[in-house]
Amino acid sequence: MNGLIEALAKILSIPQTTILLIIFFFVGLLIGYALAKLLKVLLILFVAFFIASYFGIIRLNIIDFKTIIEKYGMEIASIATALLSSTIFVIGAIIGFLIGIFKS
Repeated sequence: MNGLIEALAKILSIPQTTILLIIFFFVGLLIGYALAKLLKVLLILFVAFFIASYFGIIRLNIIDFKTIIEKYGMEIASIATALLSSTIFVIGAIIGFLIGIFKS
């Protein structure tokens, strides 16, 4: 455990590494906040589309959603995997997401 702390101290003593970690954290914070706000808007739109579909104002086609997922699903998954590989980014994204959800 002592060796791990010493190695971490050596890594963080390099200014470029520290700056990069701070940038990853703040980018994660901003993306998490934006995702929370986007999720709120998408939830409202989903409810509005569901109500409009129920009353026959619009018609939702599940096949269109399936083709969109088939077309862009792998790209979104690969981007998400790359972003989630950085622990600092994930911590920032979680904090940003929570701030975005609970802040009006």
